[in-house]
Amino acid sequence: MGAWGIHFDECDGSLDFLGDVEDRRDWSEISHRIDDYVANGGYDDAEETIAALELVAAALGQPSERLKPELIEWAKEYGSEAVTLRANALTAIDLVRESSELSELWAEAEESDDWRTTLADLRTRLTA
Repeated sequence: MGAWGIHFDECDGSLDFLGDVEDRRDWSEISHRIDDYVANGGYDDAEETIAALELVAAALGQPSERLKPELIEWAKEYGSEAVTLRANALTAIDLVRESSELSELWAEAEESDDWRTTLADLRTRLTA
């Protein structure tokens, strides 16, 4: 695992995923990442999944202030698609929090509570 922090934009995996999405501008990458994560029961690829969930939150009108403005504007075009992903998105965030490799790593870190707080904020924005 490369660089990682409590926020999605501090993690190499999240930033790589967001960079790919920004280059391709293909919403199916977001839905595929979330659906695949849930179908496989989570564990691997949590950083990328968190990035996809941030885009869903942005599409639902609840973006993180840490997300690039151009990605926020692009994601807003997919509000109706994001609504259909909401149930899987909530399942995915719960899997990230409870049964991912990333959660195991954070359980051993001093900032574990801070990381969980960022996930709780994301979950709240996905339900708003």
